[in-house]
Amino acid sequence: MKYKTEEQAMEHVRLGERFINKTFDSFRDNKRVVLEAVGIKGYALNGASDKLKDDKQVVLKAVKNYGYAIQFASDRLKADKEVAYWALKENIGSTAFFHKSLLQEIGELDPMKFLESFMLRNKLEKSLETKQDNKDRNKKA
Repeated sequence: MKYKTEEQAMEHVRLGERFINKTFDSFRDNKRVVLEAVGIKGYALNGASDKLKDDKQVVLKAVKNYGYAIQFASDRLKADKEVAYWALKENIGSTAFFHKSLLQEIGELDPMKFLESFMLRNKLEKSLETKQDNKDRNKKA
């Protein structure tokens, strides 16, 4: 049986049906259904269309749920530091699926050091953005 409506597909995803099942063929490119599926089981990214495997919102949701889901992401997102950070945070073994370019950049860094450096950089960037926003507001006042 193939699902005919988005709601029918969503209901079966919520009931735990495996998204890689052929019954979902017509919904592999449906972002709403795929987001629901990867939110429940990150592994469901395996059944998504190539387009959605290259959608950062979808991939982030999948890797936050199941770090190893990065293996199903597009090469572009396997090299994305934010995606890598969340995959690594969920499962340290996910580094095995990072893009070569990212692995080269990380180099000999311990994966936990990569996590720390990413968090520090994000804090610094947010701090700089806040300072710039404050300067901009002061100029307008």
